[in-house]
Parts: sequence; C-alpha cells; structure tokens
Amino acid sequence: MLRLILGLICIVNVCAITSNDLHNKEVEQINNAQKYWIAAPNDITKRGLQYMKKLLGAKLSTDRLPLKEVNVTNAIPSSFDARSAWKYCPSISSIKNQSLCGSCWAIATTSCISDRICIATKGKIKISISAENLLTCCSQCTDPHTAGCDGGYTDKAYLYYQETGLVTGGDYNSKEGCQPYAIGPANPLRLYTPPCSKKCTNKDYKISYSKDKHYGSKSYSLMKDVAKIQGDIMEYGPVTATFDVYSDFGYYKTGVYIKTSNKKIEKHSVKIFGWGDENDVSYWLAANTWGKDWGDNGFFKIRRGTNECGIESQITAGLPKISTA
Repeated sequence: MLRLILGLICIVNVCAITSNDLHNKEVEQINNAQKYWIAAPNDITKRGLQYMKKLLGAKLSTDRLPLKEVNVTNAIPSSFDARSAWKYCPSISSIKNQSLCGSCWAIATTSCISDRICIATKGKIKISISAENLLTCCSQCTDPHTAGCDGGYTDKAYLYYQETGLVTGGDYNSKEGCQPYAIGPANPLRLYTPPCSKKCTNKDYKISYSKDKHYGSKSYSLMKDVAKIQGDIMEYGPVTATFDVYSDFGYYKTGVYIKTSNKKIEKHSVKIFGWGDENDVSYWLAANTWGKDWGDNGFFKIRRGTNECGIESQITAGLPKISTA
C-alpha cells in the first residue's frame, strides 16, 4: 500500500512539473519572439485558456452606434494620461475585477461613464456607475437566450445608459452606491449572471433606485483615426475599446503589447485613457478588468497606430446628461 501511495505521489509530482515546464516554455517563447513587452505567468494563465476565455465575451453589433465627427482643434501631445489630467477623479485610476464572469463589456463601459461624469462636472460628482446594474438588467445588451456573464455589446450598453439609465454601485463587497458588484472570487466551475433587481441591493444606501438613476445624453462610436480618438479622450475622458484577444495576451506583465500568437480566443473590452511612446513604439494606455494582480497593477500598454488586434476600429463612448438644477 505504501509503495502504491508513493507511486501516486510521484505521478502527481511529474504531472505538476510537466505542466509548469510547459507553462514556463510558453513564457520563454513569447519573450524570445519580441523585445517590446515582458511575459510572465499569473493566476489567470495558470488556470489555462478555457478559464481566460470565460473572462472575455465582448461582442460587436452589426448595427453600430453613429460615428461622431471629432474636430481636433488642440495640438495632440506626445503623451497623455487621464489620471494626471483629471487628478480630482479617482475613478480613472480604479482597477476592477470582473471575477469569473464575461462582464468586461459592462465594467469597461460603466468605468468610462463614471470617469466622464466626474470630468464633465469638474470633480463635483464623484460616483461609480454600477456595472452590476448594467450586467444584470440590460437584456438587449446580450444575445438572445444568454445573460450578461456570457458577454455583451458595449454600443448597446451606452444606448441603455442613455435611454433607461443606470444607478450607482461600487466594487464587490463594498458599501458604495445602490448596487455594488455582486460577483466575487468564485468556483471556477461556476459561471452565472445574478438576477436583475429594480431596487437598491445595498441596504445602507439612502437614495431610492429610481432617484439614483443617471442618464447619458449621447452615444457614439469613433472612427479608426488615432488623432480623433485622442481628441475625444482629451476633451471628454476615457473611451471603451473592444479588441481581439490572442493566447499570449494573458501573460502580459509590462511593456507595449504586440501580439506574437495567431491563436485568437475571443473579444475583450477595456478602458483606454491615455497614450505615449516607449522604445520607439507608440502605445495606448489602458485599464483591464482582471484585478491588480494581472499585468502592470491591472494596467497595460498596447501598440498604437497600427490597429493592433483591431483595437482602434472598435471604440465606443458616450456623454453624460448633467442636471443643472
């Protein structure tokens, strides 16, 4: 019996070593294939591609939002960071964690909405718009017979914000706003979307659901034009970008991401809030939705000006409706 147990332990250890070796080999291959970014293992990549696929799911609508014509009147600086431009808006620096749910589309959209409300009011209104509310209640944001954790459309999300409105709500386990995010660290075998609630789930919040609604005044997409995207960010704030994710993206740690893999997984939505240049490569500065343990404390850079992974052709945004009362 002891011999059998020792044999099983050896088999388990060999499997673990083999798995780690394959993991490290992939990281080494990525780092040897290019010089612009550094790949490193993390909790997401250790769980495998099928796990990472569940964190994606952003979709592109065939009926896109109207294109907004942006007249770039100010000179575009070589670098820009919305966190520095609007220091009084802490939401811009916030990194979200979607947990095991394909809610990137909802989180990236509500993050940009929160930022733009703060920017439009010059810091007078600092709130977090609820990704939970958008994720669970916008049925038109998803495909038929699916729910928000199965993925959604950012353009339809902006229209929902404009037409139906969204309440406030902070991160998981917070007491911020009407409907904080309800999905925390979960069993990796379970993927679910919470039910839509038309009342505040935060019992300590004193404003009613109906009175807590915030609305957009305009929803639009931007042309695949770097200067126009930059001009819109400089005037109104961060934008939502949807791009194709390849198998190597999960390993990103630092530097300017340029894909080395041809294995496309799914689409993903993130927040773009700045740009710059590094090692002779122009980049977009973006916030991911996979927590602070991924990438550069949750942030990443991706090549700008070449439509890397389609990121410049899938930009959506909106303007808030600000009450003057």
